[in-house]
Amino acid sequence: MVNSRAIMPGHVLVCPARVVQYFRDLTELEVLELFVCAKEIANKFEDNFKLKSFSFVIQDGEAAG
Repeated sequence: MVNSRAIMPGHVLVCPARVVQYFRDLTELEVLELFVCAKEIANKFEDNFKLKSFSFVIQDGEAAG
């Protein structure tokens, strides 16, 4: 999903379909799906916007944001 308060243009928020309290609560398949999705988005951004650099951040838990 596109973040409503993006840090910069093109900022995309990728989140799991199942709500969990912590990243470690996700199954291995859910973690794999998250990163495959992030990789696909990065590929699209590279193709469409000619970007070569990306940052991937995990916010884990309420205090993380």
